[in-house]
Amino acid sequence: YRERGYITSFTWKPDTEYTPMPGEVAKFTFGIRTFGLMGFSGTVYVIDFVAHPTDVWRLGSPDTACDGYSASFVGTKCDLRSFPGARASEANGFRITIGSTPFDNLGSDAHFYLRIKNPITPVNMHWTATSLRLTSDNLPEEPYTVFL
Repeated sequence: YRERGYITSFTWKPDTEYTPMPGEVAKFTFGIRTFGLMGFSGTVYVIDFVAHPTDVWRLGSPDTACDGYSASFVGTKCDLRSFPGARASEANGFRITIGSTPFDNLGSDAHFYLRIKNPITPVNMHWTATSLRLTSDNLPEEPYTVFL
């Protein structure tokens, strides 16, 4: 576990700034837990978060910074991404890249925030979170997925 890590838990923690109203921008608070070391010397780890149904959620333009992203852990960045189920020009998820500070067995107090526009039609929210290591060719290795 000192040369590989992965996400083990992904939770949603709504607070007073969350609204379920369709079409409204809401503050989403998520919790994560990890096992092992993600981001040891010379490696790049990411966690991909995908909103389901994938053809309903529209978070913004891919490859732009997540609106209002803030985390209890340091050394990360968050960018919107387009995953299968959405047009390439529409983000239906986001990616957290683990940068200068590795994740080393993050516990139950690890959390992050971002502002997301709710779909214009009510839906049951379902998310996946997949941790993976990127090779030097940017290919994914060692994926591990958890569900919210």
